[in-house]
Amino acid sequence: MRSYVFTRKEREVISAYLRGEIRASDDIMRQVFIRMRSFRDLSSDADIYLILRGRVAESPATAPA
Repeated sequence: MRSYVFTRKEREVISAYLRGEIRASDDIMRQVFIRMRSFRDLSSDADIYLILRGRVAESPATAPA
């Protein structure tokens, strides 16, 4: 499994976008939006990951060694 969804640069640009410092028309933001529309399973994969992560955090004894 990949250890990231967004590159470092994408995270910086997305954070700036969320703070209102960058517009949706920014080239990197447009690429992110296109990817979000194209990779429909990404959202459900992220949901599953967060659920699994929460359960492992609740019960470290069930985490793989």
